[in-house]
Amino acid sequence: MLPEVVSHYRIRRRLGAGGMGEVYLADDLTLKRQVAIKLLTSKDLSDDQVRKNLLREAQAAASLDHPNICSVFEVGTDGDFSFIVMQYVEGETLLARLERGRPSPDEALDCEASNRCGPSEALN
Repeated sequence: MLPEVVSHYRIRRRLGAGGMGEVYLADDLTLKRQVAIKLLTSKDLSDDQVRKNLLREAQAAASLDHPNICSVFEVGTDGDFSFIVMQYVEGETLLARLERGRPSPDEALDCEASNRCGPSEALN
């Protein structure tokens, strides 16, 4: 079961899930800001390789500085949960935008330019 607070982050709502865990909107109770927190549960923690992958992901993302890549604030463990805390960027996912219908040519070009810049920074 998901606790109300992990470390000093109050969990507000689920934002999504991926191959390595679930991402939640949370309040940083120390710095008084909203963050995104990716949590691995205790069942995931039993696999040492999963924990190493989480740390590697946090280190790789933290080494990047680009407007199209969210900042990593912290990586840690609290009880049965390991987590990465990241910058929360409010907005619509690409999937949600596409479900509303076909984007205009200008909107598609803006999105393409944004997606092209962030990943190239990650590869450098």
